[in-house]
Amino acid sequence: MKKKVTWEMCLQYVRLCFVGCIGVLVQFMAFNLFRLWCSPVWAIQWAILLAVLTNFYAHARLTFAQSNHPLSALWTRKGAAFMGYSFLMLLVQAQWLRLGVYCFNSSIMVENTVMFAGMVWGSLLNYLFYQRFIWPKKSELK
Repeated sequence: MKKKVTWEMCLQYVRLCFVGCIGVLVQFMAFNLFRLWCSPVWAIQWAILLAVLTNFYAHARLTFAQSNHPLSALWTRKGAAFMGYSFLMLLVQAQWLRLGVYCFNSSIMVENTVMFAGMVWGSLLNYLFYQRFIWPKKSELK
């Protein structure tokens, strides 16, 4: 069954992108803060984890308007699915970048263009996955 794109879905996608931007800011700030106390490798890992946790909570509250969503929901099946999917997308994005560099050679312009393209299609995949499997509407569960 084909689902018609609605204005509400477009606004929800914009909110998803906004939350993604919040996650990017959290990651950059956390990386630079953690970098004061530990190596860049550890700092980026802690920063990514903090950004994913922030996104999990913010997507539930802002993107999918679930007012009764505690951070402890991370320890549920929904949280495990979100974390697993986030890790999978991290790997997919890395392979996408590797493919882009392989096809177009390595340069700052190529790498950033390929990364941006991956962020665009990745955000669309995220929206579809989250909407269908992580935060489906109650009416879609029947």
